[in-house]
Amino acid sequence: MVRPATKMPRPTLQWMNDARRKSKVDLARAELTKVLRDRPPARNIAVCHKGTDHDAPYKPEAEHFVICPICGQEIDIGELGEVLHHA
Repeated sequence: MVRPATKMPRPTLQWMNDARRKSKVDLARAELTKVLRDRPPARNIAVCHKGTDHDAPYKPEAEHFVICPICGQEIDIGELGEVLHHA
């Protein structure tokens, strides 16, 4: 890499201050950010939902079957069609 013969002048303090000066858009964005941070937390139920434990032990397939109280036939409660047929 070839360097120029003369050194580039160092930026002056005034130039750095001009570069740091914020535009109207930056000031508006900063004001909006401040307003959003100061507002109370959301009270949405979906945000506070805890969910289920996905690492819970697997339920054995034998527990998916129950006896229909009307006809006495075994129903696989994992199959919606069978459940609705016996409902």
